[in-house]
Amino acid sequence: MRGEEWGGALRSAARALGLGMWRLDFKSNQASWDDAGAELLELNGPEPSDSFVRRLEEGVEGEGLPRWSEDEEWVSTPVRFPGSNGPRYLRLAGRRTGLIWEGAIQDVTEERMLRLRLLEAERLEVIGRFSAGVAHNFNNMLTIIISCMADAQERLAGQAQADGEVVRDIQDAQDAADRAALVVGNLRKLGRAEDAEQDSVPCQVQALCAGAVEGLRRVAIDGLEIVHSVPPILWVQQVPGALEQVLGNLLLNANYAVQNVEQPTVWLRGTRSESFGVPTVELVVSDNGSGVPAEVEPFLFQPFVRSKGTDGTGLGLATSAEVVRDRKSTRLNSSHESHLV
Repeated sequence: MRGEEWGGALRSAARALGLGMWRLDFKSNQASWDDAGAELLELNGPEPSDSFVRRLEEGVEGEGLPRWSEDEEWVSTPVRFPGSNGPRYLRLAGRRTGLIWEGAIQDVTEERMLRLRLLEAERLEVIGRFSAGVAHNFNNMLTIIISCMADAQERLAGQAQADGEVVRDIQDAQDAADRAALVVGNLRKLGRAEDAEQDSVPCQVQALCAGAVEGLRRVAIDGLEIVHSVPPILWVQQVPGALEQVLGNLLLNANYAVQNVEQPTVWLRGTRSESFGVPTVELVVSDNGSGVPAEVEPFLFQPFVRSKGTDGTGLGLATSAEVVRDRKSTRLNSSHESHLV
């Protein structure tokens, strides 16, 4: 089939399937697209070929781009384009006629998101199975740590001149070890559905936040200012340790994000709202850092995705997101609802 005939057939097929069209002319150094293509690419019309090729280079995955002057056909892996509502993933298919490439554009964003969610579910299942063994061994170590802390407290309690700061340090360490034991229990939930049936208990949000903030102070960077405002009237029903795990991860991430800021500040705010048609407690952790890198943001809650370079494991936000998604882990405590504003 000649180039003109193939191009006409392709345009007819693209219109029938709701696809966009793209054209890359290296002779005139112009890249162009039809109206449907412009809508998918979120680009106005035409631009230099080398500029469009750079866009493709920045967003293409897998095998990359074709050899423009040698290859005859190309079907791309998903190509990431920035969109007004977040990144959009498009698949480009084309064929070369002389110095001109022409082809169709298909939106595969939904397909990619479904694939990523499936991959995330598979990874979480693996983490869940693996974490059972880790949790068992880690709990054994925590039991020894907690026991040693308790013995140290008893010995200090019998000393008339016991150092008050040492006593407080030991108590804080014991509290942290107790919270760590709860976090390990929550990690096991990722792969064990029966753990989701664990009984929840009413908890005062202000007290939980105060404990999380105190834990942050222990590891905070120099000069960090922590501003927290959580009224005592907020209560939730939660599986023990669930909210502490989420807050701990968010606060530690915020602490990392402001390490190169001149006046590093982390805020923790708690309010009650009716945002979802039901009484809801909203907790917001924010900081004055530079924010999450754009290339990481779409995948932030997937396991093993890290925004800290070589630091961290990439599991903190993934496990936190799983806790939040699990409606049995945390919910507004109805017995205290009359005390909420």
